[in-house]
Amino acid sequence: MSSIHRKSDEIGLPIVDKFISMDITDDKDPAIGDKIAEIHRNRFANDPALVKLVESLGSYEGSGTGNVTMMSRNMTAGNTTGG
Repeated sequence: MSSIHRKSDEIGLPIVDKFISMDITDDKDPAIGDKIAEIHRNRFANDPALVKLVESLGSYEGSGTGNVTMMSRNMTAGNTTGG
């Protein structure tokens, strides 16, 4: 993930209440949605500070974000693997 993307998360997420992430591509790969979701899941699994930023939002939707709450519960319980 680009460091500028991560920096924009740090700056932008604290000033919004509701966030919807949309991934747009013209890739014909039928598995591209799953691949993009996996990128997002890995981002959250490897960045506890990002998970905390997302948790502070009123709502957050997008590919790979469905497990952010579950990962947060696991981290609170001491399991940082996200699983």
